[in-house]
Order: sequence, then structure tokens, then C-alpha cells
Amino acid sequence: MKRVSTSALVPGMVTAEEVFNYKGTLILPKGHILTEESIDKLEFYSVINVRVEEEADHKEEDTAGENGIQIEFDEESNVQPPAAQENTEPEITEPEDTKDHTESETTPQPPKPPEAPSFPMEKDSYTERLRKTEEFQSFEKDFRQATASFVDSMNDVIENVENLNADDLISNILSLVSNENKYVNVFDMLHSMRQMDDNTYVHSMNVSLMCNILARWLRLSEEDIKTATLSGMLHDIGKLKIPEKIIKKPARLTEWELGVVRTHPREGYNILMAAPVSDHVKNAALMHHERCDGSGYPLKLSGAQIDPFAKIVAIADVYDAMTSTRVYRGPQCPFTVIAAFENEGFQKYEPAYILTFLKNIVNTYILHRVRLTNGEEGDVVYINPDRLSRPMVRVGNKYIDLSKEPHLRIDSLL
Repeated sequence: MKRVSTSALVPGMVTAEEVFNYKGTLILPKGHILTEESIDKLEFYSVINVRVEEEADHKEEDTAGENGIQIEFDEESNVQPPAAQENTEPEITEPEDTKDHTESETTPQPPKPPEAPSFPMEKDSYTERLRKTEEFQSFEKDFRQATASFVDSMNDVIENVENLNADDLISNILSLVSNENKYVNVFDMLHSMRQMDDNTYVHSMNVSLMCNILARWLRLSEEDIKTATLSGMLHDIGKLKIPEKIIKKPARLTEWELGVVRTHPREGYNILMAAPVSDHVKNAALMHHERCDGSGYPLKLSGAQIDPFAKIVAIADVYDAMTSTRVYRGPQCPFTVIAAFENEGFQKYEPAYILTFLKNIVNTYILHRVRLTNGEEGDVVYINPDRLSRPMVRVGNKYIDLSKEPHLRIDSLL
């Protein structure tokens, strides 16, 4: 392998090692085939050079030193659960709830952002360009096949839970997020597939993927990553016991119907009682709607009483539910959900987990085209570290720092 300056990279080259930004966030995996979009991301993050495979169809002399960039990891990567905090804020919307969120008017002054990078203007949005790539089309095909396999497996599990094979169940998920595969950003892929039918199986696949990625961001062991992945996949198994007419009702649920749906954690735990899986997986099914401030259900647990894997699932579950299409509403903008987590999440969710999730998830929306609440359209070009939900957006030739515009926010991704 050899090191090539970022300015000399061309599509088709293959990364010879993982590429991180200065905070230790993974930008590109090892073995990734470079595209114009991924090179744009490297330039945005000011990556100076990258090691590429010698077999790449590009001949560039190695002009870099022998040592790679030293990465400073955030303290938040330590996943030891801090003490639970007392609740002082309004409740974050549950997946089956439809209350609107309002963002705080408080706007602390962020540090002066670096000079915004210059990107070539594109006719299509980032999402539109992504959907046209072979990479996305391959991911969508693999995801649909994995979901179909999951449906078949779950039918077998319900019939005979004692025969559940955890490794077989998560094998397709692991193949979608392995370091050797060609998918740069699973969150980009999932967002671009929001038109897929929303059902318990697709939601469980999404949550399983997100739990896997969050566990990696938290620097968990490989065994714990597998446990988190399986916990996400089986967290809603209890919904298979809920009448279909309630689950698929094309309107908001009544109080009685909502009460029926809220029995699914206990139902899921009961199903998994005889399954040959970790107690963490069983607890995740039972506790993924519990909250650190004691405001959750079904047991009103708080803080350290909640299984750590249930805390991981809780974050992925709410994020996916709020950003997915529902029968009674369209998907909420991820930046709206991130704002809700910023405003309320540190009381309800494990602080170390939610902070790690938000810091990483917001970076996946760099270069995405967005529409602001005033109707203007532009591209996200800089994330404000103190106000993650309020990035800098380039609109034409001007740059709008949303951290300084309290009455303006991102309305939707395009």
C-alpha cells in the first residue's frame, strides 16, 4: 500500500486502512472503493492523505511521512454508565406518540467555525446522487434480502423459541456493517431507503443496525457488539403478539389501543424466557422503553436498574421510529430528532451513550441538502459542536450559521 494526498485521490482507489477524523470518528472503512462523494467527505474533514492499495488504478508517489495522523479520542468513548440524573425536562416523544417537540430558545455562542469548504455545486441532492450509485442499489438489495430472511427466521422462533440460533439470526446484519464491505455510511443508506414499508420487521432490522454501529462507537468488545446487535433485532418481538389491526391501524391509536401496544415489552420478555440467548437480550426486550429518570414503562425502572444493552436499544429505537414513516405521519427530520435529544435526552437516556450517538450521527449528514423553515435550500457544510442540531448551511453563495438564528432551523432533508 502507499500514501496518497487527498487532492490526488480519484474514484476507484481502495482504502488500505480505516480513515478517522481528528476526534476518532470513522469516516471511511478499510477496503472502501473511493467515489466522488467519499473524496468530498475526506476533503471536508481536512484529511491530508490516505493509504490506498497498490492495486488501485492510480500511480502516485508516496509523499507522506511514515507515521499516520495521531487521533485524540473523546472521553465519551468510555462507556462506563454514569449515575442517573434527575428529570427536569419535558418528555421526549415515544415511538408511538405523536406530540410535537419544541426547541429551546437558549443559544449559547459557539466557537468561531473554520472557513467553510468549497464544494462544487451539484444539480442533484446528496441523497439523489446516492440513490443512483451501485453502492446504494447493492445495499438496498442486500437489506431487503436480509429482512426477508429475518421474517422467515422469526416465524420459526415463534414456533419453537428453544431452537433460536443467535449467530444465524444476526449474520446478515453483521455482513451489512462489516469493515470489509463496501458500504461507507449505513445511516446514509437507511435514510435514503425511508420509502420502504414501515413494519415491525424493517424497524427491527434498522434498530439492529443502529445498535451495532452505536456499540462500535462506544468501543465495546466484539462479543458485546454482537449482543447489542441481537438485542436490537429482538427488542420488539413482543409486538408479534399484538393484534395486527392495532399495529397497522392507519391512524393514531386510542388510549386503550396504546395500552395494548405497551404490553409488548412483557410479551417479548415472556417469549424469550426459554430462548438460548443472553439475559441482556431478554432484558432489552423488557426494558427498552424504560428511561433513566423513571418515566418509562412497564416497570418504571431508573438509572442503574436498566440493563445497559436496553439503554443502547432505547436510543436506536426512538431515533429510528421518529425518523421513519408512520401510517399517520411522514418521517421527522433527523435534525428535529437530534434537537429533541439535545433538549431532553440527557435526563432520559444514558448520558455517555446519547452523547456518543449524537456526536457521531450528526456527522453522517455532512453534505446533505436540506430545506430550512424559511423555504431556502442549501447544503450542510459544518457541524457546530455545541449545538449539534444547528449546523452551518451553505445557501447559494451565503453561509447561514443556525446556532445564531434561533427562529430558523432545518425543516427537512432533501
